[in-house]
Amino acid sequence: MTAMKPILLAEDNPRDAELAMAAMEEQQIADKVVLCHDGAEVLDYLYCRGEFTSRLKGNPAVVFLDLKMPKVNGLEVLRVIKSDAALRPIPVVMLTSSREERDLSESYSLGANAYVVKPVEFHQFVSAVKELGMFWGVINEPPLKGPAPDISRDRGSVTTPLRVLHLEDNPTDADLIATMLTEGGIPCVSRRVDSRDAFVRALKENQTDLILADFSLPGFDGIVALEQARALAPDIPFLFVSGTLGEELAIDMMQRGATDYILKQRLGRLVPSVQRALRAFQDHVERTRAETALRESELQLRQAQKMEAVGRLAGGVAHDFNNLLTVIMGHSQVLLNDMGPDHPQRSKIEEMQKAGERATALIRQLLSFSRKQPSEPRVLDVNAVLTDIESMMRRLIGADIDLALKLSPEPLRVTAEPSQLEQIIINLVINARDAMPNGGQLLIETSASYLAGTPAYHLRPLTPGSYVRLSVSDTGCGMAPEVQAHIFEPFFTTKEEGKGTGLGLSTVFGNVTQSGGGLDVASVIGRGTRFDVYLPSATVETKNAVNPDLTQPSPGGQETILLVEDDAGVRELLRDELRKMGYRVFEAKHGLEACLVGTQQMGELQLLLTDVVMPGMNGTELAKHLRVIKPGLKLLFISGYSDDVHIGAGDPSSAYLQKPFSLETLARTIRELLDRKPTGVIRPIP
Repeated sequence: MTAMKPILLAEDNPRDAELAMAAMEEQQIADKVVLCHDGAEVLDYLYCRGEFTSRLKGNPAVVFLDLKMPKVNGLEVLRVIKSDAALRPIPVVMLTSSREERDLSESYSLGANAYVVKPVEFHQFVSAVKELGMFWGVINEPPLKGPAPDISRDRGSVTTPLRVLHLEDNPTDADLIATMLTEGGIPCVSRRVDSRDAFVRALKENQTDLILADFSLPGFDGIVALEQARALAPDIPFLFVSGTLGEELAIDMMQRGATDYILKQRLGRLVPSVQRALRAFQDHVERTRAETALRESELQLRQAQKMEAVGRLAGGVAHDFNNLLTVIMGHSQVLLNDMGPDHPQRSKIEEMQKAGERATALIRQLLSFSRKQPSEPRVLDVNAVLTDIESMMRRLIGADIDLALKLSPEPLRVTAEPSQLEQIIINLVINARDAMPNGGQLLIETSASYLAGTPAYHLRPLTPGSYVRLSVSDTGCGMAPEVQAHIFEPFFTTKEEGKGTGLGLSTVFGNVTQSGGGLDVASVIGRGTRFDVYLPSATVETKNAVNPDLTQPSPGGQETILLVEDDAGVRELLRDELRKMGYRVFEAKHGLEACLVGTQQMGELQLLLTDVVMPGMNGTELAKHLRVIKPGLKLLFISGYSDDVHIGAGDPSSAYLQKPFSLETLARTIRELLDRKPTGVIRPIP
């Protein structure tokens, strides 16, 4: 049986670590487990740093990562592992108590092989993984990046042929040196050159692991050779093997960048010197790789922190913006209601109303991108969405790119969140635009498609069946295979610093997979790129929408309402319109004032209409206070914060409206709420 590889377990919770180790002991594999207490220790182990400097090289069989850890969290460690070609094949299992969909989606998008939510039956889990053979070392070790050979530290020997570039004009000496290397446990493929042109040409081919050079050659000396090597291959070990190199000159060459020098009269030092140089080179490669991964991780962390700041800013801006939109759209609706259909100014007011609706959609897209807008998927016609945003796409790509839409003649329905579907389209269009800096053609196609297999890019295998295919093709620069392999990774970008976040295509991947779909990508350098997005066809038919705001009068009543709103513009608008509907309205600027007014008028009060976020006492606290006095009081919460959308959920005597809302929607919601018969059960307000 093949020797078992180590198992790397990263867990900062002592209790969970104890349970995991107990399970490993029962499986008789605990002696192979390396326990780390945070993400930094995991990276030290993988890159042989810190306390793991002296460990035998090699990847673990599997890595278990806790999602939340001090210093470096599990997602950051996962990102480093999957961005390093040498570490990427390691299976990674995320062990976490997080049930947030965002953590699950990000883990899989970064390349996690499994995501297990605690508490978990470790015995069953470890046994299952063991049966798969992951612990038994059946996963091959990946090759090192770059030209470094595979050096075994304990034997000091090379297991793969060493590519030697030998600058030597004496064939006999060259053969002798190659033979000594082979007999010394360093099998090599030696390429002898004896001129400057041949030496430079060989360096430019980048097929060299070691440079050996005589110091004195006809028309070409060692000083120039060393300068050329350090210019074209600065990291490759360079050893002088010469019979004419004095000690002072040799020291000077070492100071200029030579790795070592060996006299031909003392070739006994050759093999140990080469072994030492190759080990030092391999250490340098691994250290550089680790430093690069750390820098990338730090950059990604800073970018993630920026996005978190943007998300917080978006939430605050949305609140104020939604209050403004409520006033703008409310007063424009008032004007429309007062105008006849032939009024000369009606079309201008209608355009103002439409602008407000577009602004509402814009703020929802911003909140969706910052993950502060709750997802509300519904059945959409992809063709209709494309038609609605066609003018926006044309403005985005500019006049030098020809946009053509080739849409299916029949409706193509999918179940998706509207802003997420628009994000998919817009981000693909922007990506195509950036690939055509000198102009070109952009084609967007839609069609019905039957999938028997899963597209190349997916989160989970797709069920065979009917799908909607959305294709975006450009005639741009195209992508090399090594670039295409990373395009959906968060923060990966080929654009220069300051011109791209690396989040566009990763957002596309996240939105597509969240909707149950997948993607295919085809690209040819110089000929363009095609993205094929597959989304499951919706089985529910869309109904012909009837806008009740335009067909039904606003329902009113004579009940008494306490209106509480700290924004004066919103409060005055709602007060005036509610009174027009026939309601008796008392108003308050904040929660404390509302307590006084509500307590005095409680006998007549039938509905509390309150903003959620207010200074001093917020809307939910106010509602709880008044419900103590009058348990049957009806509650209508309004808010510009999308985080408040679940307030009052499950309480039949309460409702919620997200700002901005139309006055007709407000009127219907109030009437429906007041007309509900008491159930006798009043649920606590969250």
